[in-house]
Amino acid sequence: MYRNSLIPFAVIALFFATAVITCSDENSREEDNNGKKNNKKDGGSDADTDTDTDLDTDGDSDGDDDGCSRMDILFMIDNSASMDCEQDLLADSFPEFISIIEEYADNQDTFEYRLGVTTTSTTAKIKDDMPDPIPDVPRFQEGDDGILREFFGEPDPWLDGPNPDRDIPALFSQTALVGVDGPPYEMPLQALELFLDKTEAGGENEGFLRENSVFALLLITDEDDCSHPKEDTEFAVPTDMCMQNPARHNLQELSYYKQMLDDRFGEDSYVIIVIAGKTACETSTAECSGDDPVHEGCRQAGARLLDFMENYIGITDEDNGVFADICTVDIPMALEVALRKMSIVCDEYVPME
Repeated sequence: MYRNSLIPFAVIALFFATAVITCSDENSREEDNNGKKNNKKDGGSDADTDTDTDLDTDGDSDGDDDGCSRMDILFMIDNSASMDCEQDLLADSFPEFISIIEEYADNQDTFEYRLGVTTTSTTAKIKDDMPDPIPDVPRFQEGDDGILREFFGEPDPWLDGPNPDRDIPALFSQTALVGVDGPPYEMPLQALELFLDKTEAGGENEGFLRENSVFALLLITDEDDCSHPKEDTEFAVPTDMCMQNPARHNLQELSYYKQMLDDRFGEDSYVIIVIAGKTACETSTAECSGDDPVHEGCRQAGARLLDFMENYIGITDEDNGVFADICTVDIPMALEVALRKMSIVCDEYVPME
């Protein structure tokens, strides 16, 4: 097993540190306890819990052939109106990200990574459900629906590394600026499902996912998930903030997405990292002052995303997920949890015969 597989994942931790900041205003979240698993296993901890667990970064191996030697990494980036500054920070931090992952690869007999970018945006015909006697107001939102963004001049909608013939940081930084004209009704979990659908034969994302490769999703958003079943493309809603009154929104069960991931990858071959709001906040990073009159506004608490990560994916020591609060700068525990989760999945991965 590759004990030094922690090294590339330290990059993700470094990215977390640049992507999160202070927030205010507690925002309550509603939870459906049916079918959820206990997220407080013995010895477990989450991103708000202290730990004394040491991370093994000395590169020792136990001598067998198990462990991951390549990873397919999908960045799913919120492209709604409040995300312009956060996208700039992601693009600025990526050269350091890639330099560390490639330094790790240089020290291995084999380690390959693949990078793709898509957005949280999906297509739907929505009506604003107005109180009687005001008629409903129709609006159409158009999104990427999980389709990978193209990299300038590249034959495929992804980047493979290490590759000395490509300026991967520059290409990624350019593509990570996904714009801020995306729809306000956010459905990132549905976008993930649509992404996976399109990796099948004949789909726009065919070829991105490789055999015997660990899948990693990094979802960056300052809003919550309001995913409807993918067949539900025309609906009326009272507000874009679905968790204010979830009963009036046809939300897909969170257990559905957990089962989708398990069916596609197996329980031990994927990592889900969500950077979203644990509470509502006015700004999401120190550099994003909130003074922009066009894009200012409250970042939503990711109540449903937090529910998904805590109670379905899991963020304890034994689980596959990390939830990092985009609103707070003090997240050293979140970084340690992220490294631990990555190392567990990579070290315990058994390639298919």
